[in-house]
Amino acid sequence: MDKQKTHLHSRHEALGAHFTTVGDWTVPDFYESVDTEYEAMHNTAALLDCCHDGRIRITGRDTTAFLNAVTTTEVETIGLNMLRDTLVLNERGGIIDNVILFHAEKFSTVHCSGLMRTRLLKWFEEKVADFEGVEVADNTTAQGCVELRGPMSRSILESAILDGKIPQDINSSVIIQIGQARCLVTFRRTMGIDVFRIETGGLYVEQVWDRLMTVGEPRGMTPVGWRAQEIVRVEGGVSGVGAEIDEETTPFEVGATMQVSFQKEHFIGKRAVLHSTIREFARKMVSLRFQEGQPPEPGDSIEIDEVPIGFVTSAVFSPKLQAARALGFVDAIKSSRGTQVQVRSRNRIVPATVSQD
Repeated sequence: MDKQKTHLHSRHEALGAHFTTVGDWTVPDFYESVDTEYEAMHNTAALLDCCHDGRIRITGRDTTAFLNAVTTTEVETIGLNMLRDTLVLNERGGIIDNVILFHAEKFSTVHCSGLMRTRLLKWFEEKVADFEGVEVADNTTAQGCVELRGPMSRSILESAILDGKIPQDINSSVIIQIGQARCLVTFRRTMGIDVFRIETGGLYVEQVWDRLMTVGEPRGMTPVGWRAQEIVRVEGGVSGVGAEIDEETTPFEVGATMQVSFQKEHFIGKRAVLHSTIREFARKMVSLRFQEGQPPEPGDSIEIDEVPIGFVTSAVFSPKLQAARALGFVDAIKSSRGTQVQVRSRNRIVPATVSQD
């Protein structure tokens, strides 16, 4: 099956992007330099195409009840027009996806990974039959979405808008005008980086991209692809769907219990999580620091004195550290910060240190 192209695909081609696939989508992997894109997120500003991220709109009288059932957050505690990171679990307590829930007066939107959009939509459609008047709609292709990340992203966005004010509070949102495009802008901070997500109609997202490029490029802003984003994720010790997270992974194993409202009366997967067996506590996700540059590969064995204790799930080369970083699962009793391990990679034994950050 041919992969879908985002609304901004022609812009990426004009910029000389190298492409990769994420789920059903063709997205930029990198442009000219991964290192330059990485530096932009930390030091200036980065512009990302997020059109491939899933955007599932929930409407109807029982929307709050439905979202309370299918996510681990207590929806009533989310302020109006605010965001909340939350999880969607299956009945066994396994994570289907790590999502962002946006709660407005007349609708709510679940922002999910491009990898899990189809799966999550099907899951919601199966569960919505139990809730009167609730409708689930996939708005992914009808809308466009870009992100500005980095310390200069606020000033660039302020210079690009025609009308409106930029959100000040973390996890808040506003409506602004960029050219002809009416946009919903949300503000988050993730891994210490300011993130402004800008959503608009699919017909207008090219205008938004062009305006941000016009304003941002002279200030050092650069478009950023998938590869640089993965480096920042792994450096930050953040679990990723399809790497550290699958439907067999529980919140305990990836350190995501802060996203679970155990005081809530019910959510799908709660019983399984509360009655977790020793298996769910037997392993833990950790971050690994290496002294050398060549990263291991997913699936490589993590060992102590040649005894396997786990495996690598994600690995990158860190421009900041000039060395490899990795995420992986190890036996929980071997997961303490500072534990010295070895990774068996390409018929070599590579020393590493558990950092858990």
